[in-house]
Amino acid sequence: MEPQAAGRSRWMRRRARRAGATPKEERSSPCHYDRYRPCRPARHAPPVARRPPSGTLTLTAGGKREAGPRAHVATPVDRRRHGGRRTRAERARDRARRERSGAAARATLRLGAARARAGPTRARPRRAAPARAELPDCHERGAARDRAARPRPRARRRRPVSTDRPRRAALLALVLLTALVLLTALAGCDRGRHHDPAPSDAPRIQATSVTSAAPRTEITITGDFFETRAARNLVFFGPAQAEVIEAQPDRLRCVVPAGAPAGGTQLTVTTRTGTSPPRSFTVLASPGAPAVQRIETTAGQPTEVALPGARLRITGSGFASDPAQNQVWIGPVPASVRTASPTALEIEIPSDAGSGTVGVATNGVASTDGPTLFVCSDTASDLDRDAVGTAAGALLRGAPRTHLLVEIDAQDDGGTVWEPDTSALLAIAARLDERLYKPGAIAVLQPQPFASQRTSWTNADLAALQSGVRDLYSHGNTVVVHVQFVAGSYRDNDRVIGLTWRATEIAVFEQALRDRLGPLSPNASRAEQAVLTHEFGHVLGLVDVGTAMCTPHEDPASPGHDINSDCVMYAEISIRATALQIRQTDFDANCKCDLQRAGGR
Repeated sequence: MEPQAAGRSRWMRRRARRAGATPKEERSSPCHYDRYRPCRPARHAPPVARRPPSGTLTLTAGGKREAGPRAHVATPVDRRRHGGRRTRAERARDRARRERSGAAARATLRLGAARARAGPTRARPRRAAPARAELPDCHERGAARDRAARPRPRARRRRPVSTDRPRRAALLALVLLTALVLLTALAGCDRGRHHDPAPSDAPRIQATSVTSAAPRTEITITGDFFETRAARNLVFFGPAQAEVIEAQPDRLRCVVPAGAPAGGTQLTVTTRTGTSPPRSFTVLASPGAPAVQRIETTAGQPTEVALPGARLRITGSGFASDPAQNQVWIGPVPASVRTASPTALEIEIPSDAGSGTVGVATNGVASTDGPTLFVCSDTASDLDRDAVGTAAGALLRGAPRTHLLVEIDAQDDGGTVWEPDTSALLAIAARLDERLYKPGAIAVLQPQPFASQRTSWTNADLAALQSGVRDLYSHGNTVVVHVQFVAGSYRDNDRVIGLTWRATEIAVFEQALRDRLGPLSPNASRAEQAVLTHEFGHVLGLVDVGTAMCTPHEDPASPGHDINSDCVMYAEISIRATALQIRQTDFDANCKCDLQRAGGR
């Protein structure tokens, strides 16, 4: 058969090759029809499909051996038969393929044995045998070799996405926010002794309903940044304070005081945030009725406090020159007139007089409005010497103690006067007016400095200081609370910034308070307001030191203090980190309930 195969035409040989026959000359020379272009098989050329001999054993789906043609196994092209030499990698790849084929055969045998033990199963349809790959001709192998030799484009390596990127962004935002808060605090921190409020927050007077009015005439003031509570707006016509009837953020309704001097004067409004620029106003003279302008000492110093038996001067207009034609009252108690002139009266305070409004009548015509005079004592009463909380009832309820006066002394250590901010004093006056029932009046005096070099204080030191600097004590219908602002710290505990050590005695360690707040402190007046409110709470008997509790809210870890950290009666003052502000500035609901049950508002 070999000669016949050799004599075939090219077309017949190609057809026989496609049918699966491989003539001897084709096996010996794969490139016999293109002898002038030797061809090497491609590295990854498809394997040659060979027809297996008959009479061999094959594996079926059930795992049994049956006689039949050998299963088709694709073998790689032998480079030695085609004039080439296989590489080490190709030999290793062929070895791995043979091992995988053997492992697959062993797994099939084990699977067939297991199925045979399990019993007959439903036979699965066999897949169609894959088409046999044919060895491409020489030109196709050359093209495959060229494609294999062509460098493949290198896959672009994608940069892994970092999971820390959102965390880094959040950390950067937090750092920027902290820096912004610190810069804002540095720009607005206290550079002197006090922090003045922003001018934009101070009240402003835009207009008045009239430009001139007689005393006891009601007028309306329009403007900006007024307090909504009438007691927190102080309206002055020159030195005379007017009564505020109604208050709104942009409108105040008040009465021109009888003590306002006749003629042109300056109208101002003062709140906790500052004082408005003055505005011109004309006070008309009231014919026939006397008017009280102010109360002075015999030396000419304005005052609103007097001791029984002291002599004072009343200045105003419409008085009679004859002392007998002038009558003066301090509340309901008449006072004797020593000397008289059309513009001044000198009087003597009776021993049984209490605090009240000063009224003058000349020839039977009386002034309706006048300033309030606080009559106090210069010796301590039993109320002032009692323990903390015993004065709560006298302070909270109205009669018989209808007036409250707060006396303040501040230490001067030679370089600094450790006094509180004016806005803090206005705030504590408004807080007391809000919670106490005092139909007479509540007044907070301006701080009076005293010289001392002491920087460490005990209760005995504070008692000795109090006896030397305190001038006023409770008397008649008036309760006097004494507050002393000192330098240094408390010897028993340097973290203490406020102390209530008697029924009407409060000590504030102003220097320790400022040192604790530090250079990045918020408005110092808010801290002073919180400390004063806290200590006045103890004077009023909070928490359970003289005023009974509606519901238990005393902190077991700190007796005498509230368990609620947001209440001003908490044991410590806390600063809000996000805004650098004092957290506690007012009583909580439990403390307010205690005050109302004891007689307060």
